[in-house]
Amino acid sequence: MAYEVEPDFKKWILNTYIPYANVDCGLSDPLFMRILADMEGGTGYAVQLKSASVEATEQWLECQQPVKLAEMSSIWADKVMYFTTIMEEVAP
Repeated sequence: MAYEVEPDFKKWILNTYIPYANVDCGLSDPLFMRILADMEGGTGYAVQLKSASVEATEQWLECQQPVKLAEMSSIWADKVMYFTTIMEEVAP
């Protein structure tokens, strides 16, 4: 992420994206983390959310997440990159 957008991006994640995912979409246990590895062009962040079921995950990916990703793209265009990785917890 480009350094100049970092403060606004962090506010948006904390005040918009996470509450939307958590409250409006039923995802839980949000984590917002800074990636410590060197990132080309700026700082990297990760958001982790838990889902109660495969169906809830599919609903998020197909219907709800695209709304916020489109919003993010309209605000920061190519200054912020995103990707989604679906994982399964193997052990607590």
